[in-house]
Amino acid sequence: MIWRYKKWMNAARAGMIVIFLPLAAYAIDIQLGPPPGDLAPDAQNTLTLVAQQFNDTHPGIRAIIAPNNPDFDETTATQSDLGDVLFIPGPSYGRSSVIAAYAERGWLVPLDEKLQAPDVNQQDFFPNLWPMVRYQGQTWAVPLLVRSWGVAVDASRYDPEQVRTRLQNWETFSNFVGELAVDANNDGVSDSTLIGLATPPDVLWEALFLSRGGNPNDPNSFSPNSNAWQSAMQDFSQILRVNRHSLRTSRTAATNPDAGSEVVRFVHNDFGGLASLPGLKRSNPDWVLLPAPGTAALPPLDTTVLAVKKSSAEREAAAWEFVKWLVSPDTMRAVFPLNALTPLRKSVAYTGTEPEVQEFARQIERMKFPTPVSQTSPHCDDLTGQLKLVLASTGAEL
Repeated sequence: MIWRYKKWMNAARAGMIVIFLPLAAYAIDIQLGPPPGDLAPDAQNTLTLVAQQFNDTHPGIRAIIAPNNPDFDETTATQSDLGDVLFIPGPSYGRSSVIAAYAERGWLVPLDEKLQAPDVNQQDFFPNLWPMVRYQGQTWAVPLLVRSWGVAVDASRYDPEQVRTRLQNWETFSNFVGELAVDANNDGVSDSTLIGLATPPDVLWEALFLSRGGNPNDPNSFSPNSNAWQSAMQDFSQILRVNRHSLRTSRTAATNPDAGSEVVRFVHNDFGGLASLPGLKRSNPDWVLLPAPGTAALPPLDTTVLAVKKSSAEREAAAWEFVKWLVSPDTMRAVFPLNALTPLRKSVAYTGTEPEVQEFARQIERMKFPTPVSQTSPHCDDLTGQLKLVLASTGAEL
């Protein structure tokens, strides 16, 4: 049993009074983590709150947060380095994944049978999430977080409905990006921009690749020789040719003197980084969220999934209780708003939530999530090299 109670009974003819007292404060401790990367203070505070709430409602189990270690490397870790509940980064297009590596080493508990339990209600999750946690015919993790994204407009300076008409597809949006380039001295070269795409170059290319019918999970499609790859690279080049300042990133926007002039931006859903819509709205509530361009699939900005480390039956059961609780509808409703996270359950995302939460959820439903692979595609280096050449040839400023 996960927890036990000592029973004291005092029976009398008038009835029976039963008092339950715990044998000990906790029957078992489980470790959470190590969390991926060096957590920001607000994320660390949320994780601490989550652990405390779980402990308060599960008297037989104590969740303990592993010490945060910014030098922790999922790719070189040993099984003894891992906690009982693992916060694992989800797979990326074309790159070897932590899920595949840990599953192959026999470190993870397969979860297919557990996910069939009625109290999990697997069907309530967005169905397109599950390919990113399945490997070799089994499910090794549960989706927890997806960084969603879209287009935001400063409604005090630009009409959102005019922008919406330019989001029909990536071609119309690319033309719009060119219109928002600013040539202050009329020399034919943009000096600044009224739009900031605020996304890494590879993510923008991935969105263009998907819009061209590319499949990042197909080695023949995710190849420099495919039509989708080549067309996406041409589209990427065109955006930077018409507005070399457009590809702003959250890392440099703070030091860019023109960042405050942007009236349209790519934004994401949580509080992290300067591309955060909730962060922008703290200083200017007039920002309005619209969907990403087009109707094709989108890439996620990043993802985090929950896995259970293979251990004793008792520890595995306790760890699963934590995972099941953390992804439950009640916990999502209570915890996710604290960091402006988008719930991954339909019943939570679309019921009683703000319009922005629902828009970010709709973008997640559009996303094509990469499947776990054990080997990095050699074409990842090809992609990096080609993107660098485009950035250099267009004079793009990041």
